[in-house]
Amino acid sequence: MACNLGSVPAHLQWNGKPIYTEADFANEHNLYRLTIDKNPLTFPSGQTTGISCKWSFIIAVEDLFKVENPKGVNSYYLAVVSDILSCFKSGNKDDGGTNLGWHKLTCIISHTPIECDYSHCEINVRHQIFEDSSEHNLLSEAVYTSDAWEACMLNSKSNKFIKTLRKDYRLELIKKFALPT
Repeated sequence: MACNLGSVPAHLQWNGKPIYTEADFANEHNLYRLTIDKNPLTFPSGQTTGISCKWSFIIAVEDLFKVENPKGVNSYYLAVVSDILSCFKSGNKDDGGTNLGWHKLTCIISHTPIECDYSHCEINVRHQIFEDSSEHNLLSEAVYTSDAWEACMLNSKSNKFIKTLRKDYRLELIKKFALPT
């Protein structure tokens, strides 16, 4: 499938170009999020996940509104990759239920181009469970897209601890995005 939007410059159309790895995201790169009515928690239609961004390594600020310009998008927020990768939430689950231990949520940034937006990337959730807060003995680890994490939380019988940790983590992550100065 090719991009059929005339407003999208050729360098921003995917056309099967290679997908970058996590190692290609430099600390000083920016991640841009288009917003509606200057609300960073509102996600334009057409975005593939709740934590969907555009990567400054590929897209310039002046091209942001040429790519998938949904109705009502009128501003953008940005975050620095180093700030996103340093975002985490952790806590101890010790209520006698399942998945006991020290839970830690961190970010993984993935380049996930779509036909009319080669710069598209997603901030995914890495959920690790350690034996204790020393984080030396990893018991389990999973990486979720934002949508998969949401589905996991909705469909699981996990307790309030996990849901609260996830909510706190998401709010912490959203705080990393700010209006450009």
